[in-house]
Amino acid sequence: MRKTVAAMVLLIVTHGALAGVPLGVSDNPLAKGVKQGLDGAGIGGMLLSLLLVVAMILALAWLARRMQNLPRGGRGGLKVLGGVSLGTRERAVILEFEGRRLLVGVAPGQVRLLDAVEAPASFADDLDRSLASGDGESR
Repeated sequence: MRKTVAAMVLLIVTHGALAGVPLGVSDNPLAKGVKQGLDGAGIGGMLLSLLLVVAMILALAWLARRMQNLPRGGRGGLKVLGGVSLGTRERAVILEFEGRRLLVGVAPGQVRLLDAVEAPASFADDLDRSLASGDGESR
């Protein structure tokens, strides 16, 4: 990322030199009475614009990374709850599918079911059951 920003700054600064035209020189007859060249305000505005573009790129990259965790279009019922790397190319992943939690080993070229258990009930489900059966204590 730093190399890209440095290359952009270098390209902007050396643009006139690469084109063979010194900064502030123009052959345009309409620009005869116009002050040309980069003064402090021009450079400041250019750097501010560059920083704004870089900030927008970083914000879009952050947003794209956050969007990866959102559920996709269909309701396939399969959710990835978490995972951990076990080696350079092996992972253990916990999946949830139709009320069951699956521990899956993933390696290059194969996926193996390691364990399957019923998903624990959520606190909200436990509370609803408790209130419906009248097990709650009243004071």
